Amino acid sequence: MSYDLMVFEPNDAPREKDAFLDWYDEQMRWSEGQSNDDPSKSTPNLAAWYDDIRRDFPNMNGHDACEPAQD
Repeated sequence: MSYDLMVFEPNDAPREKDAFLDWYDEQMRWSEGQSNDDPSKSTPNLAAWYDDIRRDFPNMNGHDACEPAQD
């Protein structure tokens, strides 16, 4: 089982509910060729957060996926 998270810089998002939901909708619109698989294209704070979280919760797929267990 897996699930997706949205992590963002708090200062980049509006604090008012309706404005936040509009901002969120805009963030979820991906243009052709855009990828969310490269943490180096993020802010330094978010890239550092990703580097920390993947130690305990490694990716199941992608360029930095965990290695399968060896028997």
